[in-house]
Amino acid sequence: MTLPLLKDWTPTATGLHRAAQILAGVRMLLLPHQPNYLELALDVIPEGLTTGRLPGDGEIWLDMRRAALVYRHPERGETVVPLAGTTQAYANRALLIALRDGELAGTLADTADDDLLERFTAAVRARYPDLPAHHTAFSETDPLRVDPQVSRAYAAVQDAVFTGIARFRARVQGHWFPAVVYPEHFDLSTIWFYAPDFDENGAHITIGFAPFSDGLPRPYLYLTAYPYPDNLTEPPLPKPAVWNVQPWRGVVIAYDSVASFNDATEPDGDAEALAARIETLCAAVFKMLRGMVAANSSV
Repeated sequence: MTLPLLKDWTPTATGLHRAAQILAGVRMLLLPHQPNYLELALDVIPEGLTTGRLPGDGEIWLDMRRAALVYRHPERGETVVPLAGTTQAYANRALLIALRDGELAGTLADTADDDLLERFTAAVRARYPDLPAHHTAFSETDPLRVDPQVSRAYAAVQDAVFTGIARFRARVQGHWFPAVVYPEHFDLSTIWFYAPDFDENGAHITIGFAPFSDGLPRPYLYLTAYPYPDNLTEPPLPKPAVWNVQPWRGVVIAYDSVASFNDATEPDGDAEALAARIETLCAAVFKMLRGMVAANSSV
Protein backbone atom coordinates (compact mmCIF):
# COMPACT_ATOMS: atom_id res chain seq x y z
CA MET A 1 0.00 0.00 0.00
CA THR A 2 1.41 3.39 -0.99
CA LEU A 3 1.57 5.78 1.95
CA PRO A 4 -1.60 7.91 2.09
CA LEU A 5 -1.43 11.70 2.15
CA LEU A 6 -4.33 11.97 4.65
CA LYS A 7 -5.94 14.86 2.80
CA ASP A 8 -8.74 16.82 4.51
CA TRP A 9 -7.55 15.24 7.73
CA THR A 10 -9.05 17.35 10.53
CA PRO A 11 -12.77 16.41 10.25
CA THR A 12 -12.01 12.69 10.18
CA ALA A 13 -9.46 12.95 12.98
CA THR A 14 -11.97 14.79 15.16
CA GLY A 15 -14.68 12.23 14.41
CA LEU A 16 -12.47 9.24 15.18
CA HIS A 17 -11.31 10.88 18.40
CA ARG A 18 -14.89 11.33 19.59
CA ALA A 19 -15.76 7.77 18.62
CA ALA A 20 -12.85 6.39 20.66
CA GLN A 21 -13.94 7.99 23.91
CA ILE A 22 -16.73 5.55 24.72
CA LEU A 23 -14.29 2.63 24.54
CA ALA A 24 -12.39 4.15 27.45
CA GLY A 25 -15.66 4.68 29.32
CA VAL A 26 -16.58 1.00 28.99
CA ARG A 27 -13.13 -0.05 30.20
CA MET A 28 -13.39 2.33 33.18
CA LEU A 29 -16.64 0.68 34.28
CA LEU A 30 -15.53 -2.91 33.81
CA LEU A 31 -11.83 -3.06 34.70
CA PRO A 32 -9.99 -2.47 37.99
CA HIS A 33 -7.81 0.60 38.43
CA GLN A 34 -4.24 0.12 37.20
CA PRO A 35 -1.03 2.16 37.51
CA ASN A 36 -0.93 5.23 35.25
CA TYR A 37 -4.65 4.69 34.50
CA LEU A 38 -3.90 1.86 32.13
CA GLU A 39 -7.55 0.78 32.42
CA LEU A 40 -8.42 3.73 30.15
CA ALA A 41 -5.99 2.71 27.42
CA LEU A 42 -6.78 1.04 24.10
CA ASP A 43 -4.67 -1.43 22.14
CA VAL A 44 -3.59 -0.84 18.56
CA ILE A 45 -4.69 -3.43 16.00
CA PRO A 46 -4.43 -3.32 12.18
CA GLU A 47 -8.11 -2.34 12.00
CA GLY A 48 -7.69 0.56 14.44
CA LEU A 49 -8.20 0.34 18.23
CA THR A 50 -9.71 -2.17 20.63
CA THR A 51 -10.77 -2.46 24.26
CA GLY A 52 -9.31 -5.95 24.26
CA ARG A 53 -11.33 -8.85 25.64
CA LEU A 54 -13.71 -7.58 28.31
CA PRO A 55 -14.84 -9.49 31.44
CA GLY A 56 -18.09 -10.56 29.74
CA ASP A 57 -16.08 -12.07 26.86
CA GLY A 58 -16.98 -9.33 24.37
CA GLU A 59 -14.71 -6.83 22.67
CA ILE A 60 -15.27 -3.37 21.17
CA TRP A 61 -13.31 -2.01 18.23
CA LEU A 62 -12.98 1.40 16.74
CA ASP A 63 -12.70 -0.16 13.31
CA MET A 64 -11.10 2.57 11.19
CA ARG A 65 -11.09 0.34 8.12
CA ARG A 66 -14.88 0.27 8.21
CA ALA A 67 -15.25 3.70 9.90
CA ALA A 68 -17.44 2.06 12.53
CA LEU A 69 -17.78 1.06 16.15
CA VAL A 70 -17.94 -2.74 16.32
CA TYR A 71 -19.02 -4.88 19.26
CA ARG A 72 -18.20 -8.56 19.01
CA HIS A 73 -19.29 -11.33 21.33
CA PRO A 74 -18.85 -15.09 20.76
CA GLU A 75 -22.52 -15.75 21.58
CA ARG A 76 -24.23 -12.50 20.57
CA GLY A 77 -22.49 -12.05 17.24
CA GLU A 78 -21.43 -8.67 15.87
CA THR A 79 -23.00 -5.21 16.06
CA VAL A 80 -21.66 -2.61 13.62
CA VAL A 81 -22.36 1.10 14.12
CA PRO A 82 -21.18 3.19 11.12
CA LEU A 83 -19.74 6.61 12.01
CA ALA A 84 -20.01 8.54 8.76
CA GLY A 85 -22.98 10.90 8.69
CA THR A 86 -24.04 10.29 12.28
CA THR A 87 -23.30 11.93 15.65
CA GLN A 88 -21.33 10.86 18.70
CA ALA A 89 -24.56 10.64 20.71
CA TYR A 90 -26.35 8.49 18.12
CA ALA A 91 -23.40 6.13 17.60
CA ASN A 92 -22.78 5.72 21.33
CA ARG A 93 -26.46 5.07 22.06
CA ALA A 94 -26.54 2.37 19.37
CA LEU A 95 -23.47 0.74 20.92
CA LEU A 96 -24.92 0.90 24.43
CA ILE A 97 -28.11 -0.80 23.22
CA ALA A 98 -25.96 -3.76 22.20
CA LEU A 99 -24.06 -3.68 25.53
CA ARG A 100 -27.16 -3.30 27.72
CA ASP A 101 -27.91 -7.02 27.78
CA GLY A 102 -24.25 -8.06 27.74
CA GLU A 103 -21.14 -6.40 29.09
CA LEU A 104 -22.99 -3.53 30.81
CA ALA A 105 -26.06 -5.40 32.04
CA GLY A 106 -25.08 -4.63 35.63
CA THR A 107 -25.17 -0.90 34.89
CA LEU A 108 -27.75 -0.47 32.13
CA ALA A 109 -30.27 -3.29 32.59
CA ASP A 110 -33.88 -2.06 32.20
CA THR A 111 -32.67 1.39 31.06
CA ALA A 112 -34.74 2.92 28.26
CA ASP A 113 -32.93 3.64 25.00
CA ASP A 114 -33.27 7.41 25.45
CA ASP A 115 -31.74 7.24 28.94
CA LEU A 116 -28.74 5.04 28.15
CA LEU A 117 -26.19 7.81 27.60
CA GLU A 118 -27.20 9.66 30.76
CA ARG A 119 -27.07 6.49 32.88
CA PHE A 120 -23.74 5.42 31.36
CA THR A 121 -22.15 8.84 31.86
CA ALA A 122 -23.37 9.06 35.45
CA ALA A 123 -21.91 5.62 36.22
CA VAL A 124 -18.50 6.55 34.81
CA ARG A 125 -18.42 9.86 36.70
CA ALA A 126 -19.49 8.14 39.92
CA ARG A 127 -16.57 5.76 39.67
CA TYR A 128 -14.11 8.52 38.67
CA PRO A 129 -15.43 11.66 40.38
CA ASP A 130 -12.16 13.58 39.94
CA LEU A 131 -11.91 12.94 36.21
CA PRO A 132 -12.18 16.15 34.14
CA ALA A 133 -15.54 16.50 32.40
CA HIS A 134 -14.07 16.24 28.90
CA HIS A 135 -13.04 12.67 29.69
CA THR A 136 -16.70 11.72 29.88
CA ALA A 137 -18.03 13.61 26.86
CA PHE A 138 -20.13 10.93 25.18
CA SER A 139 -23.15 12.89 23.93
CA GLU A 140 -22.03 15.47 21.36
CA THR A 141 -24.73 16.06 18.75
CA ASP A 142 -22.80 17.78 15.97
CA PRO A 143 -22.15 15.50 12.95
CA LEU A 144 -19.19 13.15 12.89
CA ARG A 145 -17.62 14.11 9.57
CA VAL A 146 -15.68 10.87 9.17
CA ASP A 147 -14.51 10.16 5.63
CA PRO A 148 -14.33 6.35 5.32
CA GLN A 149 -11.37 6.52 2.90
CA VAL A 150 -9.36 8.80 5.18
CA SER A 151 -10.28 6.69 8.20
CA ARG A 152 -9.08 3.55 6.43
CA ALA A 153 -5.85 5.29 5.44
CA TYR A 154 -5.15 6.36 9.03
CA ALA A 155 -5.60 2.77 10.24
CA ALA A 156 -2.75 1.79 7.91
CA VAL A 157 -0.57 4.71 9.01
CA GLN A 158 -1.16 4.07 12.71
CA ASP A 159 -0.38 0.37 12.30
CA ALA A 160 2.85 1.11 10.42
CA VAL A 161 3.98 3.61 13.05
CA PHE A 162 3.10 1.15 15.82
CA THR A 163 5.17 -1.50 14.05
CA GLY A 164 8.16 0.84 13.79
CA ILE A 165 7.96 1.85 17.45
CA ALA A 166 7.49 -1.78 18.56
CA ARG A 167 10.53 -2.94 16.57
CA PHE A 168 12.61 -0.16 18.08
CA ARG A 169 11.42 -1.02 21.60
CA ALA A 170 12.40 -4.65 21.09
CA ARG A 171 16.03 -3.59 20.61
CA VAL A 172 16.30 -1.45 23.74
CA GLN A 173 16.66 -2.84 27.24
CA GLY A 174 14.90 -1.04 30.03
CA HIS A 175 11.65 -0.51 31.82
CA TRP A 176 8.91 0.07 29.25
CA PHE A 177 5.29 1.06 29.65
CA PRO A 178 2.96 -0.55 27.06
CA ALA A 179 2.44 1.17 23.71
CA VAL A 180 -1.23 2.14 23.90
CA VAL A 181 -3.69 4.88 22.93
CA TYR A 182 -5.35 7.01 25.60
CA PRO A 183 -8.60 8.37 24.13
CA GLU A 184 -8.24 11.70 25.99
CA HIS A 185 -5.50 12.90 23.64
CA PHE A 186 -5.89 10.09 21.08
CA ASP A 187 -2.16 9.59 20.64
CA LEU A 188 -0.26 6.32 20.61
CA SER A 189 2.46 6.46 23.26
CA THR A 190 4.94 4.42 25.25
CA ILE A 191 7.33 5.40 28.03
CA TRP A 192 10.88 4.24 28.81
CA PHE A 193 11.75 4.65 32.49
CA TYR A 194 15.30 5.18 33.70
CA ALA A 195 14.52 3.36 36.97
CA PRO A 196 12.50 0.19 37.57
CA ASP A 197 9.82 1.90 39.67
CA PHE A 198 7.89 3.21 36.60
CA ASP A 199 7.52 6.60 38.29
CA GLU A 200 6.47 9.36 35.87
CA ASN A 201 7.96 11.88 38.31
CA GLY A 202 11.33 10.24 37.75
CA ALA A 203 13.57 10.23 34.70
CA HIS A 204 11.87 8.91 31.58
CA ILE A 205 11.49 9.27 27.82
CA THR A 206 8.14 9.25 26.03
CA ILE A 207 7.73 8.17 22.41
CA GLY A 208 4.43 8.73 20.70
CA PHE A 209 2.43 9.37 17.56
CA ALA A 210 -0.29 12.03 17.68
CA PRO A 211 -2.97 12.56 15.01
CA PHE A 212 -3.10 16.26 15.96
CA SER A 213 -2.62 18.68 18.87
CA ASP A 214 -2.82 22.41 19.54
CA GLY A 215 -0.62 24.12 16.98
CA LEU A 216 0.10 20.85 15.17
CA PRO A 217 -2.98 19.91 13.12
CA ARG A 218 -1.27 17.15 11.12
CA PRO A 219 -0.08 13.74 12.45
CA TYR A 220 3.42 13.63 13.93
CA LEU A 221 5.86 11.42 15.84
CA TYR A 222 7.25 12.90 19.05
CA LEU A 223 9.91 12.10 21.63
CA THR A 224 10.20 13.94 24.93
CA ALA A 225 12.51 13.54 27.93
CA TYR A 226 12.29 14.33 31.62
CA PRO A 227 14.21 15.94 33.17
CA TYR A 228 16.12 17.99 30.62
CA PRO A 229 19.48 19.45 31.64
CA ASP A 230 19.37 22.99 33.01
CA ASN A 231 20.00 25.64 30.37
CA LEU A 232 19.61 23.08 27.60
CA THR A 233 20.90 24.06 24.20
CA GLU A 234 19.08 21.84 21.74
CA PRO A 235 21.58 19.69 19.84
CA PRO A 236 21.21 19.07 16.10
CA LEU A 237 18.81 16.33 15.06
CA PRO A 238 18.70 13.86 12.19
CA LYS A 239 16.45 15.11 9.41
CA PRO A 240 13.49 15.49 9.27
CA ALA A 241 13.28 15.74 13.09
CA VAL A 242 12.97 19.22 14.60
CA TRP A 243 12.83 20.65 18.11
CA ASN A 244 9.51 21.86 19.46
CA VAL A 245 9.90 24.40 22.28
CA GLN A 246 6.42 25.77 23.11
CA PRO A 247 4.11 24.85 24.76
CA TRP A 248 6.16 21.70 25.41
CA ARG A 249 9.76 20.79 24.69
CA GLY A 250 10.57 17.74 22.64
CA VAL A 251 11.42 16.36 19.22
CA VAL A 252 8.80 16.34 16.47
CA ILE A 253 8.85 14.38 13.22
CA ALA A 254 5.95 15.29 10.95
CA TYR A 255 4.20 12.38 9.25
CA ASP A 256 4.24 14.36 6.01
CA SER A 257 8.04 14.60 6.18
CA VAL A 258 8.55 10.84 6.47
CA ALA A 259 5.78 9.93 4.04
CA SER A 260 6.95 12.37 1.34
CA PHE A 261 10.68 12.86 1.30
CA ASN A 262 10.99 13.89 -2.34
CA ASP A 263 7.72 15.42 -3.49
CA ALA A 264 5.03 16.89 -1.29
CA THR A 265 2.33 15.41 -3.52
CA GLU A 266 3.76 11.93 -4.07
CA PRO A 267 4.25 9.71 -1.01
CA ASP A 268 7.53 7.84 -1.00
CA GLY A 269 7.26 4.12 -0.20
CA ASP A 270 4.76 1.95 1.59
CA ALA A 271 3.81 0.91 5.12
CA GLU A 272 6.96 -1.19 5.54
CA ALA A 273 9.11 1.76 4.47
CA LEU A 274 7.32 4.02 6.98
CA ALA A 275 7.83 1.48 9.79
CA ALA A 276 11.54 1.24 8.95
CA ARG A 277 11.94 5.02 8.95
CA ILE A 278 10.13 5.33 12.28
CA GLU A 279 12.34 2.62 13.79
CA THR A 280 15.54 4.33 12.58
CA LEU A 281 14.51 7.81 13.70
CA CYS A 282 13.37 6.57 17.11
CA ALA A 283 16.73 4.90 17.63
CA ALA A 284 18.73 8.01 16.71
CA VAL A 285 16.70 10.50 18.75
CA PHE A 286 16.25 8.14 21.71
CA LYS A 287 20.01 7.65 21.99
CA MET A 288 20.51 11.40 22.24
CA LEU A 289 17.71 11.89 24.78
CA ARG A 290 18.84 8.96 26.90
CA GLY A 291 22.27 10.58 27.17
CA MET A 292 20.60 13.78 28.43
CA VAL A 293 18.48 11.90 30.95
CA ALA A 294 21.37 9.82 32.25
CA ALA A 295 23.62 12.87 32.63
CA ASN A 296 20.92 14.83 34.45
CA SER A 297 19.51 12.05 36.61
CA SER A 298 20.37 11.43 40.23
CA VAL A 299 19.08 7.87 40.03
